[in-house]
Amino acid sequence: TTINFCWGASTDTGVGVKSYSVTQDGVLVQRVTATPYRDTYCVTITGLTSGTTYAFGVTATDFNGNESTTTTINVTTS
Repeated sequence: TTINFCWGASTDTGVGVKSYSVTQDGVLVQRVTATPYRDTYCVTITGLTSGTTYAFGVTATDFNGNESTTTTINVTTS
């Protein structure tokens, strides 16, 4: 009923990455503030139902409000 996942930091050639949006089935569940010189970010999502497939996505946003393409992973709980 809990998932932990991590991703590598995004790069931005302009103003820098401000934050990451984490979605569950297209709904925002966490926003993670970017930190300079940090290589990896991790989140823990709780309250999931066993035997269910979820789509988790991560999108980076820079200081100008530009968003990256969302990277999505499908996870089935056991």
